[in-house]
Amino acid sequence: MVQCSRLVKTIGHSKCHRVPHQCEWKEKVILIKLVRILSLLLIAIFALAACDIGGSSNSNSPNSSNNPGGSGSPLPVANSTIRPGHVYNCVTDPPNPNYPTLHIGLTPAIESLPIHAACLRGFYDDANVNVIFVPFTSGADRDSAFKSGAIDAEIGDLVISASLSKGDLGTTVAVVLETNPKRAVFSVLAAPGSAATSIADLKGKQIAISDNTIIDYVTDYLFAKQGLDKSKGGFTTQAIPDIATQLSSLQAGKVDAAVLPEPLTTSAISDGAKLVGSDKGSDLGAESVLIFNKQYAAAHADAVRRLLVAYYKITDDINADFTPHRKVMVVEKLIDPALAKKIEPLTFAAPRVPTADEIKRLSDWAKKKGIISADLDYSKVVDGSFLPKQ
Repeated sequence: MVQCSRLVKTIGHSKCHRVPHQCEWKEKVILIKLVRILSLLLIAIFALAACDIGGSSNSNSPNSSNNPGGSGSPLPVANSTIRPGHVYNCVTDPPNPNYPTLHIGLTPAIESLPIHAACLRGFYDDANVNVIFVPFTSGADRDSAFKSGAIDAEIGDLVISASLSKGDLGTTVAVVLETNPKRAVFSVLAAPGSAATSIADLKGKQIAISDNTIIDYVTDYLFAKQGLDKSKGGFTTQAIPDIATQLSSLQAGKVDAAVLPEPLTTSAISDGAKLVGSDKGSDLGAESVLIFNKQYAAAHADAVRRLLVAYYKITDDINADFTPHRKVMVVEKLIDPALAKKIEPLTFAAPRVPTADEIKRLSDWAKKKGIISADLDYSKVVDGSFLPKQ
């Protein structure tokens, strides 16, 4: 195999390349499906061309300004700008046609840090899996791509997992983020100037949410723990689909509170919002999960297992020393540079899948919300057979 410097190559439609944020979703699906057919051939061509580029470029050298850890860092950074509708190759060498190719859909969210970091460390090469990133600017577009078969896997959440289990499309193979005794995943924030100091103080107040999402689920759960039931007037909600708009509405005082993940929590607090509660130390359990297309997982079971070995190898590194990974989040455009310096270190889950109790609680909530009509079958939602052996 030809040894090349790590370069992430773009394969895309020229119209999307010029105006990536204006591409219609149908056009993106067509693009992605075409890329699935042609990716191995094109990536090989691009990778061979990259050898010449890599030989004359210092952009990936240990002392490069793109290097997350500075001189001597083990985390080289790819020269890439993530745009929706484009596909990014995550292999050091031309992909081996004998290895399976995995298309994973990613949104610019910090829970995808391990996926990016494992790529930059070359762990997927070691796992003998050709990993292709398919970036999206919204979870809705990513989920639509999953349902259409345009991607093989995604980082989603339990609510998405419940939705994708309908039609037997997806299976959850690992927990990414979960409630933690030391660190919150979701926080309840009161608007600047609010007198509230706890969730209980938000009785009767209006909370910004996005309906039928993980934020909706977490909000109902955390408020119920304080005796506040929305159906009984304990609080009201304002449905705001876009999470950035939820943040701006909170900062402007248009809503009384919001339930936000990082890095929006840190951003809101920096602008005067008040932290009044969180899921830290709660028994909410699994929240962010890794979901695979069932047919792909069945056809490439060994590859999925190898990929999870690589995934947990990098999460061990991140959990042990978060500092060098702050720059990775910035370079991969997962977080604003100013916020990257402020957020608390992330702690990723140890190897596990959601428990039966977690799925039962989700099922009860999802039925009440009308997301599903029948109880979730644990065996159809979760598959723990791919986890690394302990």
